Amino acid sequence: MSGTTTNFAWTFPTGGDVPNVASDMQTIAAAIDASLGNAFTVYTPVWSSTGTAPVIGNGTFAARFKRFGKWGLCFINMTLGTTSTVGTGLYRWTLPAGWTLQNANLIYGAGGMLDSSAGSFFAGAVWASSTTLITIRTHSATSEVGATVPVVPATGDIYQFQIVAELT
Repeated sequence: MSGTTTNFAWTFPTGGDVPNVASDMQTIAAAIDASLGNAFTVYTPVWSSTGTAPVIGNGTFAARFKRFGKWGLCFINMTLGTTSTVGTGLYRWTLPAGWTLQNANLIYGAGGMLDSSAGSFFAGAVWASSTTLITIRTHSATSEVGATVPVVPATGDIYQFQIVAELT
């Protein structure tokens, strides 16, 4: 093979590589499958706040991510448990290790909060409070979600995020 791609270093044939095109194509297909076809990586975000720290307790995180060169996909689903404490202030969640967003103070995806006791869902935009922390700004509030916004969180409440981001 005569060349490699910039982001993934996948080898590819060039005009002078004609005798090896069949094996080169198998190598390319294997590299693409290894890079893009693998399952998402599971991780546990850190949940913090601008005030007294919240604690997940026996609540759960179901978070996963995948990186494609300088692009990343991340999904977070956090459910509060009976021993979760909500702290004070505005909430923040960490991105996967090694992820740094190009810019803070931009919208990177969609998210929301489900108030399970009332059956109310507060949709919002995933906003970067820094290049490594995200939060949600809901449609019903002028601030990020937190210990009292859009409601006081309780057992069974769910926070969800989906982001697509260009990373450094």
